[in-house]
Amino acid sequence: MSKVSILRTILTNGVSVFKCNFIKQNGEKREMICKFEKLHTTCENLVIVYDLQKDQFRNINLETLIDLTIDRKKMSFQTL
Repeated sequence: MSKVSILRTILTNGVSVFKCNFIKQNGEKREMICKFEKLHTTCENLVIVYDLQKDQFRNINLETLIDLTIDRKKMSFQTL
């Protein structure tokens, strides 16, 4: 199972609010507290989330996701 498949499964199984770290398109590391909204319809690597700190929708590229924290349980994905 690929990293993207694993992450899509985790996020679509009732996860509401989570914290994540990922690498932005410009190469910067970003931490975000967000709420899963839906899977992107045209790109399987992207998920649509709502950034709770900036009150805006964002896309997260699952290929660049470093880790997720859900219910105080941190899962690292750098080695997948």
